[in-house]
Amino acid sequence: MEILDKAELCADASPKKAFYRIWIARDDEGTFVVEKESGALGKVLDKRSWKYEDEKRAREFFRRKVKEKTNPQRKSPRIYKHAV
Repeated sequence: MEILDKAELCADASPKKAFYRIWIARDDEGTFVVEKESGALGKVLDKRSWKYEDEKRAREFFRRKVKEKTNPQRKSPRIYKHAV
């Protein structure tokens, strides 16, 4: 599996150091997979994946998810920033 793009986000204000990792990969059949892991205190608590036949749609979904998580106007108190 080849990783095409990746974002690592963290919520600075989170007492448990919440994180959100998301990436796009191309599998051996040429399908594009967007996968994410999220959790706290270094432990993965949730994993999900979405499959797309089209790279453009996979990248749009990836960008939308990152934009939603980093939006300062987000309703959730957990606002993520790109990890350095």
